[in-house]
Amino acid sequence: AVWLSLLGSDGSEEIFWHKLSAQIGKLFPEAGRELAMLGFPADPPQTVRVIETFGNLDNRFDTVIVIDDYHLIDQNQQVNVFLELLVQENLPHLHIVLLSRTRPKLNKINLFSKNLCYSIDSRTLAFTSHEVEQYLTLMGCEATPGDLEKISNYTGGWISAVFLIAHGLKRGL
Repeated sequence: AVWLSLLGSDGSEEIFWHKLSAQIGKLFPEAGRELAMLGFPADPPQTVRVIETFGNLDNRFDTVIVIDDYHLIDQNQQVNVFLELLVQENLPHLHIVLLSRTRPKLNKINLFSKNLCYSIDSRTLAFTSHEVEQYLTLMGCEATPGDLEKISNYTGGWISAVFLIAHGLKRGL
């Protein structure tokens, strides 16, 4: 997997491209150098060469590119368009995961209709009250039904918050 954090990118496609090329280069040195040399695609011929570079990545295994904090660059339409084009190529061994605090401004309807895009939102990741109860039990914490309801409501089912509360309960806080 290639992990790309967009912290400090300031919405710049140049910084995005530099970070992406560097991370790709850790797994695929030649491709990383080629992407860095090509630069962020500014015209159709350059876009074709960049997409070909991604298509030529070693296909013996899947490559997952995780772009963290995508909301920090989501206002940059050029990056959005590039990613849409790359996804629409449907390269068989390339998968892109966008982690964002907001819904990306990609043309999701087009991508969903072609089964090229899946969305997992906070409701999908949130624990139900029953799952919170099971987790607390697993952690060795007992909670009354009233406390369980308070914990579930307060945390919204987010496991990291439930973990911190469980840790506090175990310490007597």
